[in-house]
Amino acid sequence: MWETLWRRCYDLGRRALESPTTTAVLLGMQLALRNPGLRRLIGVLVLRLLSMAFMLWLLVFNSLGCDLLLPLTIYNPPLLLLAALGVRLLRWRQPQSAETLMQTARRVRSAVRSFFLRLWVDALVSWAETVGGLDLIVTGDDIVPSEACVVLCNHQSWVDSLIIFCLASTAGRSGDFRFLAKRSLLYLPIIGTAAKFTGGSLFIRRKYEQDAGRMQRTYRQLLTRRQPFWFTIFAEGTRLNSRSKLAEAKRYYREVTRKQTAAVDGSDNANTTTTAHPLPLVEPRYCLVPRVKGFQRAVAGLRDRIGAVYDLTIFYENLADETPNRAGEWVPRPTVADMYLWATRWVRAERYRVHVHVRRTPVAALPDTEDGLARWMFANYADKERLLQRAHAQCAFRGERAASRQPPTWRALLLALLQLTAVNVSMAWLLRTLWVWARRTLHPSVALS
Repeated sequence: MWETLWRRCYDLGRRALESPTTTAVLLGMQLALRNPGLRRLIGVLVLRLLSMAFMLWLLVFNSLGCDLLLPLTIYNPPLLLLAALGVRLLRWRQPQSAETLMQTARRVRSAVRSFFLRLWVDALVSWAETVGGLDLIVTGDDIVPSEACVVLCNHQSWVDSLIIFCLASTAGRSGDFRFLAKRSLLYLPIIGTAAKFTGGSLFIRRKYEQDAGRMQRTYRQLLTRRQPFWFTIFAEGTRLNSRSKLAEAKRYYREVTRKQTAAVDGSDNANTTTTAHPLPLVEPRYCLVPRVKGFQRAVAGLRDRIGAVYDLTIFYENLADETPNRAGEWVPRPTVADMYLWATRWVRAERYRVHVHVRRTPVAALPDTEDGLARWMFANYADKERLLQRAHAQCAFRGERAASRQPPTWRALLLALLQLTAVNVSMAWLLRTLWVWARRTLHPSVALS
């Protein structure tokens, strides 16, 4: 098969090189490269074609691996048990643990899902920070790689998830996270199903009666994992990307606070305010009003396993108050297109700076009751509002400690692309082999090449 494939590629390349069209194109490029303007235009086109080729290659990985191969393997009980038996046989010299064959099968399934998720995330992160123009500046507390945690984050853009990917990749947890996501995202073409089969997201309907069973199963799976994990929650529930959403959040804040007998203080001392029921402490300006139910359930279900809660505050520098035309700007930069289609760093010779402030709260410092967790959440978002207010005025989180972080290098990008290519080629060969075997089995009389 490989000889036939190589022969076809060789013949195709030879015919292309010998064609008059190729000769005309090469002569035209030789003349064009003498003109600086045309030379830059050709460079821009080549870079953007490479960016599109990278996205297409990643799309092939999602389609073949995450959407097709994963469901055929991790949801195939006989194959999974066979793999688990192989793992047990490979470790027969080691002291036998008390786990059953089914527990080993679950660990194998988790390892396979984490492998595919790690490949996908590492490729996205390394491309974004080397080619895509993302310049990530991290301040606040250092992230402890060896501990499981719940991650909270404000939500303004689709890129927020990529920022969390960057931090997780640096901490070595790029294949060990779960996002609490609304169920409508499951129906995104290719990406939604990939997130489901790799275990990267827990999709919920925002109705606790319907979601309780699914959430409890996820918590039990995470509690039995040997590797640390990140359980990530966008507590606002949606992106703050328009004036209408902000106006709606302000109306909700004023309505719920007006119903309480105690006045809610919006000053810097807001954290000392006490009311009969947990309430937002400051009027929304840079964040939406957080939903507390998901956070309460996550902490209650994972408290015995997690070591801390990490609160991330993301600030996109292009949204700062001093930025020209800020009054009409509601699009944080970079966008996904900036990083993965336009090759921003090289074409526009610029990088987009995104600031992330990390605050670590040990799980022992969290309240034990649901009301206490709700008050903690609202106090945390009051602090987040004040932090973002200063960032918008100063164009950075000034005065905050710089956190240690090593961004991806070109070597990391090359390694990610090589791994992605190896997996894509292997999956294509495996699927073709299965297809040939199936045709020969079902139609023995059909001659196959």
